[in-house]
Amino acid sequence: MDEFLAEVNEPIRVAVMGCEVNGPGEAKDADVGLAAGRAMGVIFRKGKIVKRVKEDEMLDELKAEILSVIADRKDGVTEDAHANPNAYKPVLTLTAV
Repeated sequence: MDEFLAEVNEPIRVAVMGCEVNGPGEAKDADVGLAAGRAMGVIFRKGKIVKRVKEDEMLDELKAEILSVIADRKDGVTEDAHANPNAYKPVLTLTAV
């Protein structure tokens, strides 16, 4: 994972937590994260769970979500962490031209 993150040229906060119950809330300021449980884990963005994954898929799914966050940012999509505290909700940020 360290090698993968060393290749990322965008500022991004990544959290890896050991508890899928408390992890997303404790790391809600992270752009993306993984909270592991017993043979399963959750991938989250800004503290909101976006998917459940099996243990053998955790790192690949975390990498994919990191790349997805970066792609969303480039497309102008950001997470609105305050609109709905129970779900991830992308919003489009418009810029006047």
